[in-house]
Amino acid sequence: MLVWLGRDGRPVNDLQRHLGAYGHLVALRHGDLAYLHVHPAAASQPSSVVAFGVTVPSAGTYRLSFEFRHLDEVRVAAFTVVV
Repeated sequence: MLVWLGRDGRPVNDLQRHLGAYGHLVALRHGDLAYLHVHPAAASQPSSVVAFGVTVPSAGTYRLSFEFRHLDEVRVAAFTVVV
């Protein structure tokens, strides 16, 4: 899974490490709240794209929270995906 970060339609390429990585992803499955916490693929420099190797336990609707650090502030972006 790739998460693209942008602001006003332009890529954000200056992420800062947060808890040792350029982002963290948490997913909760609708219905039973199955929980995933996924770390990104190793990256030597920040980019507007953060890659995660995600394997979901079963099909369903998942609420995802992507936590990252930018301009010295920890931020969270939330979105829903159906797999």
